[in-house]
Amino acid sequence: MRVAKACIQCRAAKRRCRPIEQDGHRPCQQCQYKRVPCSLQYVHAQGPARSIPRPLVSRESRQVLPETLAIELVDLYLATLHGKPHTLFHPAKLRQRVHEQKLPDRVLFGIAGLAARFHPSPAVRERKFEFMKLANASLKSHIDDFGLDTLQACMLVSHLYSAENDRDVESLFIAVAFRIAHIIRLPERDPQDRAAITHEERIRAFWSLYMTDRWSSAGLNVPKQMPDVYDSSVPYPMNETDFYSISSSTSYDPLSTRREGLWAQMVKLARIFGEVQDLHKKHADGRLVLGDVELFTLQLTEDIEAFCRDLPADYHMNETNLTRIARDGLGGDFVALHLGLYHYSTLLTFPFLDLQLSNSLYQTPWANRCKKNAAALSDLLSLSKRVPGCKAVYFAVAHMTVVSSAALLHELLFGNEDNSSITRQRLNANFEVLVELRDLWPAAEMMTDRLFTFQNMCLRSADPNTHRADPWMVKFLLQHSFPIDPKHAGASAQGNSVVTATRERQVNDALSILRR
Repeated sequence: MRVAKACIQCRAAKRRCRPIEQDGHRPCQQCQYKRVPCSLQYVHAQGPARSIPRPLVSRESRQVLPETLAIELVDLYLATLHGKPHTLFHPAKLRQRVHEQKLPDRVLFGIAGLAARFHPSPAVRERKFEFMKLANASLKSHIDDFGLDTLQACMLVSHLYSAENDRDVESLFIAVAFRIAHIIRLPERDPQDRAAITHEERIRAFWSLYMTDRWSSAGLNVPKQMPDVYDSSVPYPMNETDFYSISSSTSYDPLSTRREGLWAQMVKLARIFGEVQDLHKKHADGRLVLGDVELFTLQLTEDIEAFCRDLPADYHMNETNLTRIARDGLGGDFVALHLGLYHYSTLLTFPFLDLQLSNSLYQTPWANRCKKNAAALSDLLSLSKRVPGCKAVYFAVAHMTVVSSAALLHELLFGNEDNSSITRQRLNANFEVLVELRDLWPAAEMMTDRLFTFQNMCLRSADPNTHRADPWMVKFLLQHSFPIDPKHAGASAQGNSVVTATRERQVNDALSILRR
């Protein structure tokens, strides 16, 4: 047997390994610097190498997070978040790794930090920051362990810091996840792992990263990192029921039939969302005249309509389908798909709420379409609370609800008075959702402040053109990671003459629930 010249950690990182003599042992410089076990540590000059792998789970994690609590938090994470903003794990495999203490600390604490806020015990909920810091520290100490675990941990930790409105750390770990994805060649199959579960986890991690890129690039106002066009060699995520039923002993079969599931549909929608972002930015920057905006909006509207036509009948939104899918444990995923559909559709036509676009043939029908989708999102949030296992509680829902509320407030201010009663009911339902989300995700407070600022502009501006597509409006619609400052141009203490005193009072009454 040949004596190993480089330790396991340095070989995995493809860096030069420099062993040093220390008390008859030979750890390498890098492992000693990082204070981690080195696989060369107990190699003597005369003897063969004895491999001592880096521990997956530290003694600290077993003390901080006993197995019973760890499994509780993993189950909470799977029930409330997994399959909504991202889909990273095979549930049965994840639980097994926790039970066998084979889930790395950086992943376990990342899951715990997200799930703790949903735990019924106040003592556990208060530990969410402790778990977040432990996840961060563990991830940093293993940042060069290039593999799926580290990529998953990056996405979990970035989500944690996004919810705390720490944009820099969020952006950092998303960037690291992109680089790791390149290094490990996602979504290609790992040739050393024949398991069907691992292959699908790599595919789902790839598309989760794609979804995160679309959402975070808008929120952080940074360029997208992943292209919109992939060839047929990149399969969509498989049907969730099929994936979750795969056994850990099942080998990957390239000839097996793949059915598309809910996440395949989410990815298709996310591609449209990326184009909606680009359209709004070009419009606000003055790179498009109204005719061009109408043309691109018409094309994207047709894309959304084609998506809806192609959507399998079992995936159409109605209470019967939702109840049936919820029995399979996928109700929250189904709700997430349609929240995305309504949100992207609202965003697309939001600029046509501008009352000054009366010279456009599309202003009225697209303004109505915008408010219709905003109402549909509100109604779905209410329905999801009535059907067990479907409630939407992930962080992105806060921004979706704010945009929906902005469109509904426009209806209350400028729309048909006959609709004012149902509009107020929907707004109240939206605001109740925002209040609940503020208790779970600290950054949701800033989302609420953005809505107040937006509505104050509508009420206090001397210019009735309150919904004009400009950089300020684009920041409100897309850059959800940033607070939004009041728009000073045209401000007037006298208020907007287009808005009647009665309607202004109705809006202030509706917003009162958020001021509690």
